[in-house]
Amino acid sequence: MDVSAVLRRLASVTPAPPPDPAAEAAKEARETAAARGIPAGDPARIALSHAVAVTPAVAAMVQLSRARRRAPSTGCVLVAGGPRRSGLTCAGCWLLMRCYGSARRVTLASVLAIPKSEWSDNVAARAELREVRTLFVDDVGRETADARDDRFLTLLADRAAAGLATVVATHTPEADFIQNYLRTAGVVDQRFLDIKDTQTEECGLGWWAPVPALSPANIAAARTLAVPPNPRRA
Repeated sequence: MDVSAVLRRLASVTPAPPPDPAAEAAKEARETAAARGIPAGDPARIALSHAVAVTPAVAAMVQLSRARRRAPSTGCVLVAGGPRRSGLTCAGCWLLMRCYGSARRVTLASVLAIPKSEWSDNVAARAELREVRTLFVDDVGRETADARDDRFLTLLADRAAAGLATVVATHTPEADFIQNYLRTAGVVDQRFLDIKDTQTEECGLGWWAPVPALSPANIAAARTLAVPPNPRRA
């Protein structure tokens, strides 16, 4: 008797083990994180964690989430500004994995790199930025200065008018951010003033959230927040 043949036959008819719900959920969450543009490493690890330390950067994202619950139809913009090593990218990615509906992380450089032409791919890329329910624009200030134009402000205004949420992360100080991105013809653009006034009135959310650098002290003082990731990609 060919024992190996018998073993192969038995293996072919042995039922597969039942799926592990926890493993399936973890796999779906990882796929969702990748689809939402969350980079590997610490951002993905923190985004997929079931509990997180509420650092100042995470607290800013919680503030936005609460404002959205108070006024879900009010478009809003939150700019989290802080020095390097303040955890802005990780906090923004943590928020993206707890959003309802569609969510996406992009860098401002990638937004400005979309050609202005009307080719279908470019039109579709711009439409996604305008329509995704929660957009996280990361690394604002790392793009080249000569690439800047009013497309960023227009994107913020269009999204706010549509009742959508935009989170921005930057290492640029507040005054420089206003100068570089929110002024038109030397004055603060009225579109930004309208966003600021509307979200302050309707959901109590300020537009700028100052975030200090992470330190052993503020990490030790941070409480832990347990909110599992939402793997749904709708």
